Amino acid sequence: MKMFAYRGKHENFGDELNHWLWERLLPGFFDEDESQLFLGIGSILYDNFDPNMQKIVFGSGYGGYTNPPKVDGNWTFYFVRGKKTAEVLGIDPSYAIGDSGHPHAQLLGCEKHRKALPGLLHAALRKRHVRQLG
Repeated sequence: MKMFAYRGKHENFGDELNHWLWERLLPGFFDEDESQLFLGIGSILYDNFDPNMQKIVFGSGYGGYTNPPKVDGNWTFYFVRGKKTAEVLGIDPSYAIGDSGHPHAQLLGCEKHRKALPGLLHAALRKRHVRQLG
């Protein structure tokens, strides 16, 4: 599974947080296999991803930089950044929890949660993946 993070001409804190945060929370989890794409922090829900690629959304938002993506069976949502994103994508508003960068960055300050979070994320992603394959 490849982690997608936007990189523009000028660095943006949230976009750069992807590179710092996910490798610390999920060390060794990501690779360059583009058949599965992990979409975490940022307004990165675009319409130009390969339609055959499995997209795993973990807190991303839709920022209007492209047309809204066509949500089909190749999209898996754990949560999205907000109600507007859920509305634009036509998904259940209960998926609108918040930006994935905010709570995870706060958890890194707590030793107990920092140690538990990687296992929880691994389990959640594996469970969802197995459920889709089954």
